[in-house]
Amino acid sequence: MFKVQEQRTVTWPVQVRVPVSGGRFEKAEFQVDFALLDQSRIDEILHAEDRPTSMDVAFLREVVTGFRDVRREDGNEMAFSAENLGMLLGIPYVRNAMIEAFFSCISGRRRGN
Repeated sequence: MFKVQEQRTVTWPVQVRVPVSGGRFEKAEFQVDFALLDQSRIDEILHAEDRPTSMDVAFLREVVTGFRDVRREDGNEMAFSAENLGMLLGIPYVRNAMIEAFFSCISGRRRGN
């Protein structure tokens, strides 16, 4: 049986490929809490005529409600805040990984499937 819920938030893994010297990547993972928007809201954001230049940033600011397992360079854990989310969204490969994770989540497929 499928039960419809008005509002849902799920915790989902975000897999990041961090570029390193020599043309390689190191894999890292952290957890993000995503608000599962209804399709009409997703369409509204994605197709807005006045959308900002970086619509993926605006989109992620709306759907990301928390994150865990993110550490600063000094090893201290980074707490979720609008400022810290902005810092993560300023890193292109992290932003791309978060977008990919969200759409993987709502499509019903895990990355690699």
